[in-house]
Amino acid sequence: MKPLEGLKIVELGMYIAVPSLSRLLGDWGAEVIKVEPPKGDNCRYSGAQVRIPARPDCNLTFSVANSGKKLISLDLKTPEGMAVMEKLLAQADIFLSNTRYGGLTRLGLDYESLHPRFPKLICCYINGYGFEGEEKDRPGFDLTSFWARSGILNAMRDPDGVPRFPPPAIGDLATANVAAAGVLAAVYQRFRTGEGSKVATSLLATAVYSNYSHVMAGQERPPEDTLKPLHTPEHFKEWKNPFYHIYKCKDGRLLFLLGGAYSKLHNTLRVLGLDDLVEDPRYATHATMRQNTDELYDRMIEAFTQKTAREWANIFEQMDISYEILAENGEVSKDPQVWANGCLTHMACPNGSTYVVPNTPVEFSGMARTQTRHAGVLGSDTREILSSLGYTPEQIEDLLQREIAVAPKD
Repeated sequence: MKPLEGLKIVELGMYIAVPSLSRLLGDWGAEVIKVEPPKGDNCRYSGAQVRIPARPDCNLTFSVANSGKKLISLDLKTPEGMAVMEKLLAQADIFLSNTRYGGLTRLGLDYESLHPRFPKLICCYINGYGFEGEEKDRPGFDLTSFWARSGILNAMRDPDGVPRFPPPAIGDLATANVAAAGVLAAVYQRFRTGEGSKVATSLLATAVYSNYSHVMAGQERPPEDTLKPLHTPEHFKEWKNPFYHIYKCKDGRLLFLLGGAYSKLHNTLRVLGLDDLVEDPRYATHATMRQNTDELYDRMIEAFTQKTAREWANIFEQMDISYEILAENGEVSKDPQVWANGCLTHMACPNGSTYVVPNTPVEFSGMARTQTRHAGVLGSDTREILSSLGYTPEQIEDLLQREIAVAPKD
């Protein structure tokens, strides 16, 4: 038995954050019904811009966020569409949405409207900039609300450079993971009190929390604090720790040297071929080393060009030093460590193509990890869901004919 079996979720979500949240909960046993507008979740069409198939017969991005859900398409701007939504919510334990809150309020799907009608319903809302303040109604996305506004993107550049475009949806998925914890806390609260509640978070809130080190380092200081605030990205030499750095190797591959090399200062200098520095008083201790790092950076940068990344990896493995070769995109889908831990699976598309896609990242003892499978087309379960709510075949066809509901043609 999966841990969340018995919970019913209604999702009104777009793109990645809320759909990924309900996907997590669904993998853990909850029944998820996703409500899409007549034109569908925009995520159905967005993969192609980042070179991922996004067709009804082979849609990877949409499937990773929506695997295992039942799909119904409704026009909620009609009384009949909202009547169906009311029936769904009457049976639900949890309602999830990242639709803009003003629009939800106009539909009567805000918490203030729902709670009196469904007092046991847990409502979770995600937006870009939070639900208070002057900017609460601004449209927010992963790249703007999470990466740019939080300072994370600016921190990921050289002082004289422009940040590279980050991979899409990382902030969405981080926010989904945070929200999942909040929803489960609300489930436990309802178990104790019998009362539903509102759970809310934003891309910005998750990003500020995730970027805590730079947020704290950049603040203005009280007079007794002599450390300089970190307002702008620093040149790597200003960090004064060559044992926490990315180096280019003989084969052009990049290797991140981290942590353990610092505590094994002299042994690391020896394997790098810098034996002359072992007896140098400037590198006798960590304290003196940090006062004389400019030359050490230059010597280490040169030393790493003498061996391939894999040769260095073998050396640091023997030394029990934390390192990693920066993986290229095409390597991750073949990584045996990733496969050994069930992080990836092969997903068959209706058109016959098979692709490698990720699974959700949590395992439970005694339970096989749920594998990602291709999500249905728009409204693929509309007829079944309407029938389960008591609609007759004639009523269902009437809703379809008037385009209040959408389903694939028989």
